[in-house]
Amino acid sequence: MRSRLIWALTLTGLVLGGQNARAEYLYNLTPTSSEIDLQVSGTSLGEQLTVSEQNPGARTRYSGTVAANFHQGYGANSNISFPGSGAANAVNPTGLFNIPYQYAPNVNGGSGTGPANYGVNLSIPQEIVLPPIDIPNVGVINLGTITSVDFKVALRDLQLNPTTSAWLPINPGTREFDASLLDIHVANGSADINASVRLEQPDILSHLAAVVAINALVATVPDLGLTVTTNLFARTINVGYGGRINMAGATLDNAPTAPGTVTYNPITTASVLTVPVLSDFGDINLGIGTINLKFSGQMRGNANIPNIWHVPEPSSLALAILAGLGCFKRRRPMA
Repeated sequence: MRSRLIWALTLTGLVLGGQNARAEYLYNLTPTSSEIDLQVSGTSLGEQLTVSEQNPGARTRYSGTVAANFHQGYGANSNISFPGSGAANAVNPTGLFNIPYQYAPNVNGGSGTGPANYGVNLSIPQEIVLPPIDIPNVGVINLGTITSVDFKVALRDLQLNPTTSAWLPINPGTREFDASLLDIHVANGSADINASVRLEQPDILSHLAAVVAINALVATVPDLGLTVTTNLFARTINVGYGGRINMAGATLDNAPTAPGTVTYNPITTASVLTVPVLSDFGDINLGIGTINLKFSGQMRGNANIPNIWHVPEPSSLALAILAGLGCFKRRRPMA
């Protein structure tokens, strides 16, 4: 009976030791130190698009948590991993009186503006003269010249989580780890995009005729979601289409130039985690052009870890338990 008890205690100790040797903690992000920029590039009709921020100077910060696991405590052989169970949420930038900046396009690529995490414009001038076309029941119409191709991009509701599939060694001297070995998982988020072509007519009459013709054509294909905006004085017509791209579920490679760091103060039990981010979402093909999205910045958070120094290595804990039980067994009174 006592032998069974000994083995039960041994197995229990091994299980608990294995659990304690791999402890998970949530680091609370500091928004002022967790800033990630959006870098956008693109091409259209074989040429590079010009990129401009919709609200220059706006900064997108992140709040929430990043989850981290530690193996073998915080000693010389410690490791870190990221299970992805945190939630780092992008905060909509705000301006004067904490009023959110407005970004175009609106939700689902529609007209108007709305709050968003990021917003950029991309454009390229063109000089493509369109030949007159004969529209049944309308006549020959001069649509004019394509003078530019434009894109508006707004990212909304982004949630990013660092993840790993293996333990990352922590340098015992610098407390650094290789952040290029982790991925950035997009847990949530959408890209609202509107792409348009600008047409310019040579005179007012041609412009008015082109407006009627284009609106008539758009009305015949309502499922395409085309939009038409006009400017009589500039004699221009913008024909565009909008939509929403679901970014959730994407896993991005991370390629930062700086290492990640994790520090610990044994007196205050305060720990600071910094995860650098440089991740490419990849190309998005929009028919009349292609755009690329890349995230660059860092996440930094704090956690209180009162027992990290006391997390033993599993094999050492097992030997200690077995030795202790062996002593207990040898000291039994003789029958």
